[in-house]
Amino acid sequence: MTSLDSNLKERFHAAESSVLNARFFGKFGLTDASGNDFAPASAKARAAIAIILLAPDQSRARAFLTETLWAGRARPQALGSLRQVLSEIRTALGPHADCFEVDRKSVKFAQCSIVTDMADASQLLANGTIFLEDIDLVDSAFQRWKESTVQGLGLLLRNRNSPILHVQTAGDANPLLKRALGHGIVDSVADWCAARIATTFDAEDTFGTTANSNASEFILEAHLHNIQDAGTGVHLAMQNTTNFRSEWAMGGNVTAAPSNLFHDAETLRLINTAVDRSLYSIAPRNAETATARYLAAGTLGAARLVFRNEPGDIEHAQAQLKRNFDLHPAGIYLAWAAYTTTLQVAETSGADREALIAQAEDHAIRAVELDPYGAMTLALCSYVQSFQLGRMDTGYDLANRSLAINRANPLAWIFRGATQFFRGDGEAARADTEFAQAIAANGPYRYVVDTFCCVASTVAGHLDEAVRYGEAAARQAPRYRAPLRYLAAIHASRNDHEALRAVIKSLKEIEPTFTIESLEQTAYPVPALRTAEFFRKR
Repeated sequence: MTSLDSNLKERFHAAESSVLNARFFGKFGLTDASGNDFAPASAKARAAIAIILLAPDQSRARAFLTETLWAGRARPQALGSLRQVLSEIRTALGPHADCFEVDRKSVKFAQCSIVTDMADASQLLANGTIFLEDIDLVDSAFQRWKESTVQGLGLLLRNRNSPILHVQTAGDANPLLKRALGHGIVDSVADWCAARIATTFDAEDTFGTTANSNASEFILEAHLHNIQDAGTGVHLAMQNTTNFRSEWAMGGNVTAAPSNLFHDAETLRLINTAVDRSLYSIAPRNAETATARYLAAGTLGAARLVFRNEPGDIEHAQAQLKRNFDLHPAGIYLAWAAYTTTLQVAETSGADREALIAQAEDHAIRAVELDPYGAMTLALCSYVQSFQLGRMDTGYDLANRSLAINRANPLAWIFRGATQFFRGDGEAARADTEFAQAIAANGPYRYVVDTFCCVASTVAGHLDEAVRYGEAAARQAPRYRAPLRYLAAIHASRNDHEALRAVIKSLKEIEPTFTIESLEQTAYPVPALRTAEFFRKR
């Protein structure tokens, strides 16, 4: 064995027992305790390591890496370049290569400890140290990622140590039940905000004594107590920790069996109500606060525009989602963009319509690639696949995957129901949409849930029920056309001329070209009526 071989062996042996240190500020570095450098030579490979290590759980989808590092290249070329970079990283890591895991969908660091200098980011930035100083790629997507990372460091670091919302469970109920309820609330908050802004903690009944501004901006305390022969009583209270002001409080009963928790409609309704009230307590504050800006610019802000249903809201929401995706290529932004495109397609014809359909399909496919475990992403893409592309099996599968992750998401239930009524199976659709109606809170999306209930009941032939749901949706959102269209079809089938005239009048105020004959036109957006052969039956 040569002296060089011996030195390499000693170096690798020392590295095997060391912790790797990643340096992002100043010149990029990846070293062990002895100073041995394991950083790859190319800037692309170093950039990829930084992107992966700064991701949640130090894991990134392959699609995210190609979007960020080779946005200007065709997909096959970008994937080929990514494979080369991943091979370079594995070779450079040497004895630490086992901690670098690559599969068909994602890339991550695992099985080893990598310490970064992010804990000192605030001080390093204050001292003028440049983030990734020696990695200056020409790729515009990478530059945007780099700039947005620096801009968001303050908020990211604060959220790491002090989340916006802290969910704390207490009481004498089954510990599994407490944890499940707390995590159910946190997961649903994450669905609407595109980032996990909340944490959970199981503790003794100490609410009001341990809350302080260092814990989080808001604390949501859930007290769960056993009630003899009556399940489990729940009391929820939210407090602002900056001024110890009570934001809201509510109570209810849930099942006593943890295994039944996410099959119990009352429990899921309680979770959704807590999420709605929590987000509304956080968001409408001083617009200058970091939290308010974050929520307004995230998917919560875009969703509010979509469900407000005023002229121009869809376009504003899409512009915001595009800005968000340009700064942070996350699947949830593409999923909401795909969903909003389906709303535009329903009111468009000709070549523009075909272009929008192609755009919705592209967004939906890429969204699932980037975020395969996001409940809201999967739910939204389910509707695009079924309503827009006619792929009922794919839509049903995506909705099921969404519900497997978060059964409390009402949109996942109505979109699974949609796949059923587009097939003409009104009873199956009715079961899903009515469950969504039972668990939904009174948030801005409620009228959409009622509309899907109206459609499912219409297809199933429960017309009195359909009218009740349709009228409820129309009262909540007078400018939303879908429930009015189905109400018009029902009243026409029943020869209820007085009710039909009132609905047509309302429709013509927002759709001047509407006539009752419109409902039977192939291109008119009432696919469930045609699938169920509603007009042939009347």
